[in-house]
Amino acid sequence: MSNIGPTVIRHYPTPFLNPAGLERFIPSLGLPVEPTRRYSVLSATGADGSPVITLPNLGSAGGSLGVLAADTPPLLGTRNGVPAIKTNGANSARMFDAPLETAIGTAPVTIYAVATIAIPATGGTFVGWGPTTNAGIKITPAGVLTAYRGSEFSSGQTVPAGQWRVMVFVANGASSVLRINDTEVNGTTGTTSIAPYAFGMGGNTPADVAEIGQFDRALTKAERDTLVANLREQYGI
Repeated sequence: MSNIGPTVIRHYPTPFLNPAGLERFIPSLGLPVEPTRRYSVLSATGADGSPVITLPNLGSAGGSLGVLAADTPPLLGTRNGVPAIKTNGANSARMFDAPLETAIGTAPVTIYAVATIAIPATGGTFVGWGPTTNAGIKITPAGVLTAYRGSEFSSGQTVPAGQWRVMVFVANGASSVLRINDTEVNGTTGTTSIAPYAFGMGGNTPADVAEIGQFDRALTKAERDTLVANLREQYGI
């Protein structure tokens, strides 16, 4: 009889969560440092059509994303086979990380979203920092994606309504970047202090969101490439 080898204990960088009675591993983003904020539909609980009241922060800052007491929560669902948290563009269908709001400030940051966006009649921000600053990734009534933090610049790209995209905004003054999947545009934004982190904000922009997150620094081009590639693989887009 052969000898039995030693037990191997493996530690994973992100937690197993239990949204539907089975343990589900949410993969790492593949970067040396994980984000401070990471909110994924994969950690939501409930059946399609059920309200999403809170999402745990899978990043290093802890806490959670939640619905304010006076607001109506977004709903759990799918879009083109991808699980999603669905906002309807109303002011109430939004989520904030209000307990973390003092941690953002004026330093360079990178935010990202895996989402589809409906084209709103008046334009607006759908992920970023609000409700008072209303900065982040925005969309115009013509469907063009822009980035705003004290000043605004355009990607020059029209985002087809209902199609999944990975969007990344490096908010870093004159070295800012707005990316849609594999296409990047350089631009200039301000360094306005921003808080809290949110999606479904502005009251104008319906969106289906699979994941949003924030790094408290400017990601490099190589890091952005890795981030987008891993998110596209994880969500099959």
